[in-house]
Amino acid sequence: MTATNRLGKRIKARRQELNMTQVQLAEVSGITQGHISQLEKGERGPTLATLRKLRSALAVEDSEFLMWLDVA
Repeated sequence: MTATNRLGKRIKARRQELNMTQVQLAEVSGITQGHISQLEKGERGPTLATLRKLRSALAVEDSEFLMWLDVA
């Protein structure tokens, strides 16, 4: 499994923990629903700006988010 796939699974899991739909996450984050779908499926890698928006919208602490990125 690639890092992009792992990140996508973590994004989806966190979104579901918050009982959010992709549409709701799109509204909160300013990222299109289609882009979120591609990220969750691992079809597309995020930009730094997208990562920042997702971290904020999903209310993830910096340290946890770094682990998502396999950086920590």
